[in-house]
Amino acid sequence: MENKQEIELYLGECTGCGACIELSPIFFAWDEYNERPILLQTIATQEDLEITINFCPGDCIALGKSK
Repeated sequence: MENKQEIELYLGECTGCGACIELSPIFFAWDEYNERPILLQTIATQEDLEITINFCPGDCIALGKSK
């Protein structure tokens, strides 16, 4: 069984590069009004987001509490 966790998105250091949206479009979208990514889903596994977490230049994405 996969360990699902809450996705944590910290926008303070976000560069707006859009990598999260390109790499994980089922989890992230672009908020045109705030010019920042938003979450489409709040739960994921480490496997689901490992590449996206490692690619984010602002270290804005993390996985938190287990579900």
